[in-house]
Amino acid sequence: MNLPRIPRKLAPAVLIAAAVLVFFLLVATRPAKMPAEVRERAWPVAVETVTPGSHTPVLTLYGAVDSPRAAVLTAAVAAYVAEVPVREGAVATAGAPLVLLDERDARLVLAQREAQVTSAKRSHRNDVQALERERELLRLVEKTAERAQTMVARNLGPQSSLDEANAALERQRLSLATRELAVADYPQRLVQLEAQLEQARLDMERTRIIAPFHGRVAALHVAPGDRVRVGDRIAEIYDVEGLEIRATVPAPWLPAVRAAVAVGEMRGTAVIDGVAYELLLTGLSGRAGAGGAGVDALLRFAQEAPELSLGRFAEMRLHLPVVEQAVALPHEALYGRDRIYRLVGDRMAALPVERLGETVAEDGSTRLLLRSPALRAGDRVIITRLPNALEGLRVMVAE
Repeated sequence: MNLPRIPRKLAPAVLIAAAVLVFFLLVATRPAKMPAEVRERAWPVAVETVTPGSHTPVLTLYGAVDSPRAAVLTAAVAAYVAEVPVREGAVATAGAPLVLLDERDARLVLAQREAQVTSAKRSHRNDVQALERERELLRLVEKTAERAQTMVARNLGPQSSLDEANAALERQRLSLATRELAVADYPQRLVQLEAQLEQARLDMERTRIIAPFHGRVAALHVAPGDRVRVGDRIAEIYDVEGLEIRATVPAPWLPAVRAAVAVGEMRGTAVIDGVAYELLLTGLSGRAGAGGAGVDALLRFAQEAPELSLGRFAEMRLHLPVVEQAVALPHEALYGRDRIYRLVGDRMAALPVERLGETVAEDGSTRLLLRSPALRAGDRVIITRLPNALEGLRVMVAE
């Protein structure tokens, strides 16, 4: 069959029309688009079934070894260091020499003070003996002056002799007054000289820097040949039998700790260099720490104090009184400072809680102690930390 030929001029228009016809035919015969089903995502979480009960809170603190008896020994005299018979870190008994200063200067001063006291006592004895002679001489001079006065009154002697007699009388009176003053001033002068003598003896003794108590030498600041002045640091020593641990109790826990101290003795455990020591809380410091954020707790060792260096870091767990109706949960269960989430159906339900401290689980892990009146036995608490946790979020319990 012969088709009619399309004129060459109409060929482009025919092709365009055919293409449009095919496009509409494809659109009309396409399959119907099904609407997409939107499903809410369920986040996988872990849960823990809780039963409120009695627990012992444990407060974790960080502190350092300290001593209530720590002394900084200074020089009381200016002298050269002659000998240092101990080493830093050694344990010295009470009265043991730590540093010996050159005592020659102090010995010279002591000899001078002893000579002054001896001389004063000898002078006093001479003054007492001479006082009677001074008084006798005064009586003789007074009689001489009286005779001169009589002679001049009768024109039997010159006026010059009377003047000389009166001058001699005044000199003798002055001499007697000086002697009486020396005798009267002797007790005060002797007390002063004896005090200077005692000071010289003390300076002599203080050339020996001794341990004021049984303790460990924490530092030595001098060496043989050094010249020390009054007030210069010589050594530092602390009592090894009175060691304690000082740790800052955060402000939120102060009421609980104070209440526990008032009720009775509190115990704790410290780990120092990998060794555990039992501690007893003796009280709280009377001054707040830096910034006023807390108060230092003072804890002593329950047994004999170990040989530890001052400033050693210590991690402590302080056992607080037992609390009731509390649950122990992992740290991941707490959101913010006072919120956990229970699993209700397949949704998260927020629950405000009171934080009571921490406790140590049987496996040695640390858990939070939380309490809420709305928390019941058998409740399932979400223990997975979700970054988008909110009320009503859909979750599913992970296998």
